[in-house]
Amino acid sequence: MSSQTQSGGKQAASPPFASARQIARQPATYHVKIHGPKDWTAVAQGELVQTQNLPDERVTEYQMDLPVTYYSISAAPYRTFSQNIHGRQYRVWSMHMSADEMRDQTELYAPILEFYEQHFSKFPFSGFGAVVSDVYGGGALEAYS
Repeated sequence: MSSQTQSGGKQAASPPFASARQIARQPATYHVKIHGPKDWTAVAQGELVQTQNLPDERVTEYQMDLPVTYYSISAAPYRTFSQNIHGRQYRVWSMHMSADEMRDQTELYAPILEFYEQHFSKFPFSGFGAVVSDVYGGGALEAYS
């Protein structure tokens, strides 16, 4: 199916979704403000800007300065484990993992990032974390921050 455009007495056929091609589909930065239940944790790509505990909700903000082609945002009543290894924060958010499993997971991340930094370039964030989520294919979705 195609759409028709009237132009100077002539009709020009355009392919479906022609206007969509005019929208820049390149990577973009973003700032997100997530409103959720007070007992939920929100996680997104980028750097955590702030978390506000208001009377009826928790508001969490992230700033993503590295352009991406997709936005990754998760929120749930996650338990959080975080530890500093060699000056970088490593985190895991999960509703089911034990504290020991979450600690082990963060300790696996450090040598991976250090390897890539030695062989490619500096990791662009102050930390790295992964959300372990049942609703995301039973696996994990990294939030690069």
